[in-house]
Amino acid sequence: PGMGLFAWQDNQAQALVASIPLRKASAGFAGFSDGWTDLHDNHNLDTHYELALSGDVVLTGELEISPEIGRSEFDLVLSFAPSIEEAYRVAQQSFSHGLQSSLEQYTTQWQSYQRGLKDLSRSSHDSGRLFRASIAMIKSMEDKTYEGAFVASPTIPWGLNNLDWNVELRPGESRNKLATGYHLVWPRDLFQMATSFMAINDYNSAIASLQYLRAIQYGPEDGPDWNYDNIRRHSRNGSFPQNVWIDGESAWGGLQMDEVAMPVVLVYRLHQAGKIALHEYWDLTKRASDFVADFGPWTPQERWEEHSGVSPSTVAAQILGLRCASELARIMGDTNRANRYRDVAEAWNSKPNDNLDSWLFTTTGRHGNGRYYERIEATNRADQIWNPNDDADIHLHNGAGTKKERDIVDGGFLELVRFGVRNALHPNVLESVVVYDRTIRVNLAGGPAFFRYNHDGYNYDEETGGTAPGMLWPFLTGERGHYELQKARELGSSRANIERSVEVYVRAMENFATPSLMLPEQVWDSGPRVGKSTGAATPLGWTHGEYLKLLRSRSDQKVFDRIEFSKNKRRH
Repeated sequence: PGMGLFAWQDNQAQALVASIPLRKASAGFAGFSDGWTDLHDNHNLDTHYELALSGDVVLTGELEISPEIGRSEFDLVLSFAPSIEEAYRVAQQSFSHGLQSSLEQYTTQWQSYQRGLKDLSRSSHDSGRLFRASIAMIKSMEDKTYEGAFVASPTIPWGLNNLDWNVELRPGESRNKLATGYHLVWPRDLFQMATSFMAINDYNSAIASLQYLRAIQYGPEDGPDWNYDNIRRHSRNGSFPQNVWIDGESAWGGLQMDEVAMPVVLVYRLHQAGKIALHEYWDLTKRASDFVADFGPWTPQERWEEHSGVSPSTVAAQILGLRCASELARIMGDTNRANRYRDVAEAWNSKPNDNLDSWLFTTTGRHGNGRYYERIEATNRADQIWNPNDDADIHLHNGAGTKKERDIVDGGFLELVRFGVRNALHPNVLESVVVYDRTIRVNLAGGPAFFRYNHDGYNYDEETGGTAPGMLWPFLTGERGHYELQKARELGSSRANIERSVEVYVRAMENFATPSLMLPEQVWDSGPRVGKSTGAATPLGWTHGEYLKLLRSRSDQKVFDRIEFSKNKRRH
């Protein structure tokens, strides 16, 4: 094999080497001087830049294939090493050792991994094709150096509109200056993937995720304090970064309270499954739970990472986290914490005139009969009154304008049911489902789909590169499927009816997959590409995890993420 295409940054390098020579090659900046831009002009690679530095670099090569019509065979090896010289040597070794044996070893290892997992293909409608692909997809999102570091997606959403060519980092400058995309670790997304690994009985990956979370949790020496309007101020100790680079360095710098509570839930579930020793994770648990009890239920960012305030999905995670922490504290013999966590959780859940319903359930909304859970309350200041019936405005992101808080609807309230905080037949939940369906549900040919919230503007026009109305999110279809399953259970439905209650949502998620069986972040709501992926993140680990858990829930006839607690009396 001859020379190839090489890229490097610091002590990381890669080489793409072919078994036949390259006729032409070029290195350029994406969207500016790269090979695709050159070829798009006249179908010829006219420019031949040997070097491109500090930016989104694209390497392009033309293989020396015979112009004769017929069959041409060649092999490509992509190798990684600390230097380009070493990467090239590794590639050459791969050729000399025989690619067929490498392929057989690779295939054997993947098949061995999948054989050891719980087979949920019978709960699918495509003979398990997306099931098997989803397992491979989320497992491949784990970093090979930092075990348990599963990135949200190996992509930059709408990458052609979010480039950083010619960006050069000076010594000491943060990597966040670059277009980071989703190849970061979010504690929330990691929780979703870790629990999906539990759904297929891969506890090793779930434990590795928990160990990674333990490593990135803020400690008492980490600073500065979280400070919002000089009103809500608290030490970082016990909380988690919004997201991190795979080596644990904080990336975007925000605080999301569901991401503080979810690691506690993961500890609880792995302990209940008998897979971890609780004393090894008690420090993580008590510091995170102390933080939630002291700082919540208000959050600087909800799960859409756009607003501060109180949101149903975030409150649901916090209440569940504190309930789990109370049980774990009782096991550890810490009765003071056990009582405190339980009392705080139940106060947020049901304290008269001062609970999640009084904060979030409007009775004067503009949709339907005016009664439903709003998306989020108190979005403007940290000391804003939590009143879902007032005339407070919400300034939506992505150019979506200013609306009334009580007029914005999303499906976050369904997490109250998934996490066992509310029953599916609770009157407020039932009324909210009606409004949810009328407001942001779209029934596509492939099945039901949902917007994040009405007036969402998180999308790009692929022609102009400008913002555009947000599209449909396939994992929300999975969330709705979980709700329908729990509803059928509470109605006392037969096994066959429970199966049917979920069937349409399983089919829909399968229909939203790409031809290569990747589940996207968003799909189009209309037009020639209706139901197909937009330029958003594809694949998204959260979506694949949601699909796996929906299959497990359907197989078990109960919601996999729902935890039921006995009504224990306060312990003294």
